[in-house]
Amino acid sequence: MEAVCRTEHFGELIASNPANRARLMAMDVERFIAVMKAWRQAFNEGADHPVIGISPAELRSMTMPACIIPGNDRTHPREPGQIAHRLMPNAEYHEVVTEDRPDLDVALEDWNAKEGLLAAIFIDFLRRAQRGA
Repeated sequence: MEAVCRTEHFGELIASNPANRARLMAMDVERFIAVMKAWRQAFNEGADHPVIGISPAELRSMTMPACIIPGNDRTHPREPGQIAHRLMPNAEYHEVVTEDRPDLDVALEDWNAKEGLLAAIFIDFLRRAQRGA
């Protein structure tokens, strides 16, 4: 697990929350490998869906209120959010960041600049969803 902690991905998770290191180090290696394999399999099986891991039929069956704010970079492209919005019967759509970015770090700067707007959208959504419940 020490080697896992040194990878770029898990190293970043540890840097953002140092308690993650202890969590990882406490994991059984075989259990960690099994979970990663299961996640990879699920990802690969759903990689051809418009929203990875969720079929169009599953999206259509999701009737709970949903607030969709699409991404704007190669890792989180706008199109899956647009498709989810069209397929989910009770979804609302908010395009907060409109310029597509090739780089995740630059995209993150855009999102950080919109933090207050994002919070306002989600708070409003949650209040309306709670009243409707």
